[in-house]
Amino acid sequence: MPKVMDEPKVTWFNILLLLVMIFNAGGVRIVDNYVLTLATLFLLAIQIIVKETFHLRYALIASVTVILFLAAHYFLTSRGLPIKHYIIYFSYLLTAIAIVAAYKGGNGIFQLDIYAALKFILAHALLGAVLQLIMEPSFDLNLDRAHILYVFYYDQAKDISFMFRNAGFFWEPGVLQIFLNILLYMSLFIYRQKVIAALCCMAIISTISTAGYLVMAMLVFFWVVQQLRSFTLAAPTYLIVMLLIIALSGFSLMNKLYGERHKSADVRQFDMVVGFSVIKDHPILGIGMSSERLLDIYHEIGKEHQKDFSITEHELENKGTTNGILYLATALGLPWLLLWIFLALRQNIFPHRWLVLLMLLMFCSSEPIIQTAFFSLFWAFGLYAVMFRKDSQHDDGISNERLCKNENQGDCSLGNSR
Repeated sequence: MPKVMDEPKVTWFNILLLLVMIFNAGGVRIVDNYVLTLATLFLLAIQIIVKETFHLRYALIASVTVILFLAAHYFLTSRGLPIKHYIIYFSYLLTAIAIVAAYKGGNGIFQLDIYAALKFILAHALLGAVLQLIMEPSFDLNLDRAHILYVFYYDQAKDISFMFRNAGFFWEPGVLQIFLNILLYMSLFIYRQKVIAALCCMAIISTISTAGYLVMAMLVFFWVVQQLRSFTLAAPTYLIVMLLIIALSGFSLMNKLYGERHKSADVRQFDMVVGFSVIKDHPILGIGMSSERLLDIYHEIGKEHQKDFSITEHELENKGTTNGILYLATALGLPWLLLWIFLALRQNIFPHRWLVLLMLLMFCSSEPIIQTAFFSLFWAFGLYAVMFRKDSQHDDGISNERLCKNENQGDCSLGNSR
């Protein structure tokens, strides 16, 4: 008799593991990043020991390859400078590789686990948005953030709203919108849960993030276009919602470019100009991952463009980059960035690969989070797919239909499309 597969189940342990990894990608720095990284690896080790599932061959090949690359890159570009940032980046990549090895290259269980973890982020964000209307947030000078009971965090936006910008448990509202938009994508295109999608849109709006609005508008646009292929009575409602979201995104973008929030746009344009200047001078290997050297070069090149973008001397001296894509290219070179993009496109945990890649590029160009463990997952899943020619989304017999059945869904055929 053929083996009967058990229905996929979400475990609280897996959710906790993924939540710690998500917080490590942009959580408020109450706990140091080193602690969060060690906590992630510790929880992962427990999962491997208890479940006894681990793709050791992949983990060894991927880890050794990364060690050799980073070691060679350090000696070629940063010899004599602190090695700390290379070690941190390796710890992020090692965490992602271990996660992929534990899930054996990605399967329906991983999809369910990350979906459940992101729903926790959504619930927290919605509660925070409501609480600030009832309780006045306090301001912590050390964290430079408004908060309620050190559980819900906000970034004030008095210039455009009477509300604080909702940051959830993250250091910046722009980071919160990233995870909310990933959940929006999954709820629309994989699980088809319209209630979750609507709640995601409400939470994203509370972040008052232009990048968040643009990604939300893009996702809703593509989803509505798919729905209109088979006309239903709800089609006019979908169109109205889509137009409202696009209008909101357009207004936010114009306000950021030409309105009261133009300072934020100036900073991002300045980062792009400086970043491309560095890439032009160091295209192959970059300038290394040393933050001291990065700041020195940014300061040197930035002086030429400082007045064009109204950047003060104090801001220039203490400035990093807001663009993760350009950071990766300036630090490790264009070949590493192109490899990251190729492998992210090859990932097999989410369908609609080009749409997911576009989302990732928009996320990582708006926040410096591309090097974190969570976003290294896409690189690591892609590497697994290339190494073992794993093109199907689920190699354990778990189809999207069964996943949706587990989530009490009916028709989820869209989730299987590429």
